[in-house]
Amino acid sequence: MCLIPPHSRPHPQAVSWLHRQWAEGNNAVLADEQGLGKSASVLTFLQSLRADFSCPGPVLLVAPAASLTFWEGACCRGLGG
Repeated sequence: MCLIPPHSRPHPQAVSWLHRQWAEGNNAVLADEQGLGKSASVLTFLQSLRADFSCPGPVLLVAPAASLTFWEGACCRGLGG
């Protein structure tokens, strides 16, 4: 179960785009204004890689130092890592 903050929802277009990039063997970067659902989209995508494609990783997640605590907690809760 992926624990996404209640105020943040994944964007289906972003998740689909990440899936397409992954399937084509491309690296991908999501970048836009703060608060538009990037974190939720990335967590949903990573969860689907594990559940739907049996792909546990590794993945490289680049984020500002100030948000590392969030990502560590979100990944541990939502992805069991």
